[in-house]
Amino acid sequence: MKKLVTICVLYFLTAGFAWSQGAGNALEFDASDYVNCGNNSSLKPSDVLTIEAWVRPDNDVVFGGGTGIVFSDGDETTTGVNLTISTDYIPRCYVLTDAGVKTISGLAVTVDPVTWVHLCLVFNGSSLKLYVDGTEYSTTFAATDISTNSNNFIIGGRPSDSDRRFLGDIDEVRFWHAALSQATIQAWMNKPVTALHPNYASMVSYWKFDEDMIGETEGTCDDSKGTNDGSNLGALWFANNDLTLPVKLAGLQAVPTADKKSIELSWTTQSEENNVGFAVLRRNANGQSWQTIADYRTAPELAGQGTITQQTTYRYADTNVDLNTHYQYCVAAIDIYGDRQYSQVIHISLAEVLISNFKLQAAYPNPFNPSTTIVFDVLKESPVDMKIVDVTGRTVRNLLTGEIYYSGQYELSWNGLTDHGVPAAAGVYFVVMNADSYSGSLKLLLLK
Repeated sequence: MKKLVTICVLYFLTAGFAWSQGAGNALEFDASDYVNCGNNSSLKPSDVLTIEAWVRPDNDVVFGGGTGIVFSDGDETTTGVNLTISTDYIPRCYVLTDAGVKTISGLAVTVDPVTWVHLCLVFNGSSLKLYVDGTEYSTTFAATDISTNSNNFIIGGRPSDSDRRFLGDIDEVRFWHAALSQATIQAWMNKPVTALHPNYASMVSYWKFDEDMIGETEGTCDDSKGTNDGSNLGALWFANNDLTLPVKLAGLQAVPTADKKSIELSWTTQSEENNVGFAVLRRNANGQSWQTIADYRTAPELAGQGTITQQTTYRYADTNVDLNTHYQYCVAAIDIYGDRQYSQVIHISLAEVLISNFKLQAAYPNPFNPSTTIVFDVLKESPVDMKIVDVTGRTVRNLLTGEIYYSGQYELSWNGLTDHGVPAAAGVYFVVMNADSYSGSLKLLLLK
């Protein structure tokens, strides 16, 4: 029996704009439901590809055979392109190229059941990328083409495999003959595609599922951009009311504090309903699990306003941060029943904000004996060369020879020894750094 689950999902929206993936209708998939979009040649790109969708898996039913297909045009291990969610709610995507099947798994991500999540598969000819709520996971390989086939493009399962069905809701499926950038994905995933989209001309199909067929389980799913209308075979149309948010927010920001040692989050609520307060969650961009770093019980500034219709601004400073770590933050609004509604994710690295160039900053102590610490900035991922030379320009010690450094500020010690392991003579030396197009030096004085 069909079960309609309606929840409210919290989104950080730009001021004056209130659209999410939930606008209009959506489809609920159960058992052998799927949408057949045919096998038109426009659905068979050979070089670049982007497919995206909003999905909400069901936590009350176990997938029959280990994966639930969000969209597919063939078996995930032999042909076509596929995006699936496994029984443990991990998204995976597959593309068959002339060099074999390329697979990527968002192992660091577990999709929360009954929560909307944006999934996006991008193939750009040299890498396969999976984006989960705008966060990238990728695999790189030799440039190659997608292998085409005559299979139909299916949303929500595959008619020949009942154990590959998707259980839950799907909305806003978009098909592109373009490799969308991360910035474009993030900018447009929460709003309808219009002619203002930078890749609009490359958009092949756009299934909004907004047909006025609420309660029906068959009919035509209009392709609002192309000619690939889909046949709905069993999925339930329902009104997706996630647009009605109990806490309406605008303008989430993350910026360095005045001392440049912390990150301040800020957001504004336009109204609140039964809002006890907020929890702030953080993780490293390398896939660390989400951790609650503060909530309204421990941080008074995160206490909610209950039910109000006026604007309120919230701020929270995360003081336990590392300059060279890329962080992801989200906020959860908690109501009087203990229910949580999670925001989307915002990204920040202090290094990316504060580092303005490659630079040799300082050496301390200086003068020194027996060792000194060299401080240097790296603007972007680059090989770095660093050496100690004497007043004649002769190399005394090679400290770095092409080692890769990422954006950030670093420290490196010189113990006063030469490349031969013997103590350098007292006197004046220079540390010389070369990275990208930067070349700089600092004067050092070694004492005895």
